[in-house]
Amino acid sequence: MRTKILFPLLTLLALPFISCKNAANDVLDGISEKLEDLRYPSRVALDDDIYVRGFYNEDLLFNVYEKSPADVIREDDKRVYYRPPHASLTLLAYSTIRNENPSVNFLYCLEGQKSAAESYYADGSSHWVYYCGTGTDQTDRVVRTVPGASAANFDALIRFCKANCYEPFNDTKNSSIQKVSFPMPGGAVPEVVFYKKSDDGLISSGMNDSLHILDGRLYLVYTYDFDRQNDGRNARIEAVALPADLEAYFRTLARSYGL
Repeated sequence: MRTKILFPLLTLLALPFISCKNAANDVLDGISEKLEDLRYPSRVALDDDIYVRGFYNEDLLFNVYEKSPADVIREDDKRVYYRPPHASLTLLAYSTIRNENPSVNFLYCLEGQKSAAESYYADGSSHWVYYCGTGTDQTDRVVRTVPGASAANFDALIRFCKANCYEPFNDTKNSSIQKVSFPMPGGAVPEVVFYKKSDDGLISSGMNDSLHILDGRLYLVYTYDFDRQNDGRNARIEAVALPADLEAYFRTLARSYGL
């Protein structure tokens, strides 16, 4: 009887600490966002021109093109400014780190071109190219374009992967994701990735959200547990089930690309 009472009491005692941990994560996330806004404000003035960000889905990734010293248009004590090449837009990027190939987090455009830039980078616009990559890892991955791809399905999968991927420093999110556990297949494990990239080569979705076909269905791989302490005999794959409509579309596509 005492055991039955003790467990609820321990649970109640633990709840404030769990809530504090979740609150601390929220505070840290908020601080990180504020620092990012300070480094990369919504508007930047340069040489009598105003540049703005926020014209593309910033869940996507900038910094995928190969920067060149020829792209540098100005340097000062705090920033190195770049002009990413583009056929129809005047774009700007900058880094606060001085090296040959710095990390640049956001892309800006001239304020007067914001509407044109929004149209150019809108989800589903004709300026996106869709890709499928198959292999056992990044080193042997064969990547091909997907003609006639469903932009809506690709965008839905990109959002799903972002919402359900593993984040090593976010216990709150990791504990809320519904995962399925599978035994590790023998030998090399074939995988497939799907992503999109703007035709100017500047913006991309994540290229490393690995999906596997497990028990005949396509899953997003969450983590691998290689069970090193037991010689791999209990190795597992933790995976997340795709929504039914996306699963059917991308499994068919993956099979057609050799998975």
